[in-house]
Amino acid sequence: MNKLILALSLLAVGCASAPAKKGQPKAAALAVAQKEEVKPAYTEKMTVQKVVELAKMACPRDGAWNGMEWRKVIPMANACVQAKDWRRVDSIGEYLGVHAHLAPWGAYYMSLAAGARKDYPRAIWMMELALKKAPTEGLFHYQMGRMHWELADHAAALKALKLASDLNPGLTDAHWIMGQIALQRGETADAEKLLEKALTNDAKHVPALMAMASIKSKAKDWTSAEGYLARALRSNPKHAQARQALAQVQGKLKADLPQTTTKTKKITSRKPTAEKKVSE
Repeated sequence: MNKLILALSLLAVGCASAPAKKGQPKAAALAVAQKEEVKPAYTEKMTVQKVVELAKMACPRDGAWNGMEWRKVIPMANACVQAKDWRRVDSIGEYLGVHAHLAPWGAYYMSLAAGARKDYPRAIWMMELALKKAPTEGLFHYQMGRMHWELADHAAALKALKLASDLNPGLTDAHWIMGQIALQRGETADAEKLLEKALTNDAKHVPALMAMASIKSKAKDWTSAEGYLARALRSNPKHAQARQALAQVQGKLKADLPQTTTKTKKITSRKPTAEKKVSE
């Protein structure tokens, strides 16, 4: 019931209209209503803080945000996203949707919570609502693209992610997901370019490092693969998959080493050929 009331309150922003005057034709009244339609007034750009910047902030208790101005609530919501406390993320989203209905952040957080529950129809609907209020926010296009990717709609995902990347080149995960899609399509060269973009933004991005290591391993470039895996482990020493893959790659390098050493010995052990005398 509360969610229904919230949805109606959100929709009311775009549906308010002026009443018809007495004796005014219906067509004229409709034209006046459309002209005087209440439109979202949100223009301030306020990108959500990176989750890593909120490591010291705990997700607040229920209702701690009540009565607070929406800008002060955003860090709380981000902390709850970091903690994966999706119930509180949804509650904060509902609060923002009611008390800051012209801003897009309530819909954004409700979309995140719905996506975490795999409720993709609601997640996409909420994201569409956020985009109506802030169509140039790259973060929102990224969220839309990520959901399309999870639904295996690669065409829609690429369209949204490309737009997200154009609007905000700093969205590392947008490059990484596009790289994953390129890999699934067998477009290795494009995948490498996209993954390198992700690593240019964040040299410690473990998923991008793992993907690059996989590409290099398939090409039997064991030295490059070892380098990417070592970087992944420096970023996350507890990454079991990276540790296992590194051991396998180092095994390949050791297996190739005797052959390389033998070839080197043969080359260095060759006696120099005597120079032929040039007859005058």
